[in-house]
Amino acid sequence: LYIKLTDGATFTLTGSIDPIADATITGVNTLFLSEISVGDDIVVSSETRTVASIASDTELEVTVATTNTANDTSPDCNPTALVDVIIQ
Repeated sequence: LYIKLTDGATFTLTGSIDPIADATITGVNTLFLSEISVGDDIVVSSETRTVASIASDTELEVTVATTNTANDTSPDCNPTALVDVIIQ
């Protein structure tokens, strides 16, 4: 049994996010359901937060509230490490 961790590559999310000092993140023209997974880190206006849940393409919850900062037109996602289990 071998377990290998593979880091996912950081990528820029579709759409924009305007953080408002809340754990609920609302996006504009975002695709949260297809681009993000629970446990991924997102970087919004230089703040890194972990995704706790995803309600829709335009709304998700993070584990720690953001601060009220400027609109981020190119938020990033740092995907959760992928796990490959190899049984021989």
